[in-house]
Amino acid sequence: LVQLDRLDEALASADEAVRLDPDDPDGFVARGLVHFRREDWARAEQAAREAREIDPEDAEAAHLLSESLRLQGREGENRDVLQERLARDPLDPNAHVSLGWRALQAGERDEAESHFLEALRLRPDHEGARRGLLESFKARAPWYRAWLRLNLWFLRFSRRGRWTILIGLYLAYRFSRVLFTGALAPVAFLITALWLMLVLWSHLASGTANFAVFLDPRARHALLPAEQLEAVSVGGCLALGLLALLAGVFAGAGTLAWMGVLLAAASIPFAYTFTNRSLRGRRLFGGIAAVCLLAALNGLLRGAGVPAAPDGITTALGTTALIGVVATTWLANVPALRK
Repeated sequence: LVQLDRLDEALASADEAVRLDPDDPDGFVARGLVHFRREDWARAEQAAREAREIDPEDAEAAHLLSESLRLQGREGENRDVLQERLARDPLDPNAHVSLGWRALQAGERDEAESHFLEALRLRPDHEGARRGLLESFKARAPWYRAWLRLNLWFLRFSRRGRWTILIGLYLAYRFSRVLFTGALAPVAFLITALWLMLVLWSHLASGTANFAVFLDPRARHALLPAEQLEAVSVGGCLALGLLALLAGVFAGAGTLAWMGVLLAAASIPFAYTFTNRSLRGRRLFGGIAAVCLLAALNGLLRGAGVPAAPDGITTALGTTALIGVVATTWLANVPALRK
């Protein structure tokens, strides 16, 4: 039920398991897992502690407890739990995964990579260790390292708290031009620029970091095929688009610059196409990216003097592409379209 995202039913099942056998730690672990998936770290921690009271050596409960403490930013308590876990079982791959995330959150990338690699040595098919190793590789890129730290800090708040912060930032952006006028107009411009940079950063940080990993002959082995496609499409479109845009601006070639804008814009919907578990999301965002590429190809053909779409269709195609990209920045927040 958790895997199907049917969390209410999953919690009811876990609660029933605890009622039927309050001396079985598995019911409390299941309850904690549901709270963890709901990003309610405090309740996940409580359930994990209840499971460990029944069985102090329960590895799943210990893993859930350490991860819940880490995401609450309680570094000291998390370290104590991890040291206890390793003392009990130095060959526990989950303990090394938790230690890797603790190191990554502390900015210690080399140590994080070491723990994730050790977890993979102990269990080569450990998906959590692979994902952690990939995150540590991506964190080599400074823009993604900063984004990762921001996200880990952000996760300390409840989901409602995070939405409150985001809405507050959005309102500050929306009303900055009204509140700051005249001599204070540069302040409004700065707030607007920061908001737009944050939006673009949030959509492109992961895909462009995957592109940096893809360019590393060794690190690219951590990428799954879908992640490689995301890396090439997001990083490639953004790089080629920016090059075309700059070349068009400096050469005074408006068509080339416009093609660059469309190529760079395609990187945003591509970021939610290949690794998205939502079929509807993949189709929607992939379609928007395809329209961007089609509009860019049409511009390239027109610039080269090759017969292409008439002016009216060209304008409509480009406008549709850009509207779709702007819509993507909002639709990507819909859970049903992005998993």
